[in-house]
Amino acid sequence: MNRLLIIMIIAIALFMGCEKAELVDNAKLQELVDADQRDRSSDSDEPFAPKDDERRKLLFEMLAKNEVITPKDKLNAAIILQHTGMIFVDDNMKSKSVENLFLAHQLAKAAYEEGYEKARYFTAVTYDRYCWMAFGFQKYGTQSTYINDEDVWVTIDPETTDEESEVYNVPTLKKLLEHKPMQ
Repeated sequence: MNRLLIIMIIAIALFMGCEKAELVDNAKLQELVDADQRDRSSDSDEPFAPKDDERRKLLFEMLAKNEVITPKDKLNAAIILQHTGMIFVDDNMKSKSVENLFLAHQLAKAAYEEGYEKARYFTAVTYDRYCWMAFGFQKYGTQSTYINDEDVWVTIDPETTDEESEVYNVPTLKKLLEHKPMQ
């Protein structure tokens, strides 16, 4: 419970903001995201988890110091938080910290609502990842998994309208299912 309270306090601090004229993107945070993306695009067999854990630790220090201010910073922070480790529980993948995924969504959404267009699709991605890990389904259709060596969509909420998906540039359910089945 204390961890959730800390995350909520950090989230509130994020949205208290400064005047837009004073905002400068956090270069250290950008370096963390660049390293994160390099690690994921390399052919190395080195595990991500230790580096991801260290990046998240540094990110939380930045959040505590109110150094995640601009919309770009918020999207970058969301990218780091999306890479919170996973574990298997009874053959189901679960997040080690679903709170990190919720915070990632709040950050991506804030960046998008502040006009940062690059955060549009990622807002849906972060919400879907959070819903998948917390509830076992997704809203928009951005998350897939492998079942019996087949790439399938994590269960998508059938109540999601085409208009809701369009807001975040996510294809309609019909179009998604043309490419791969749902679990």
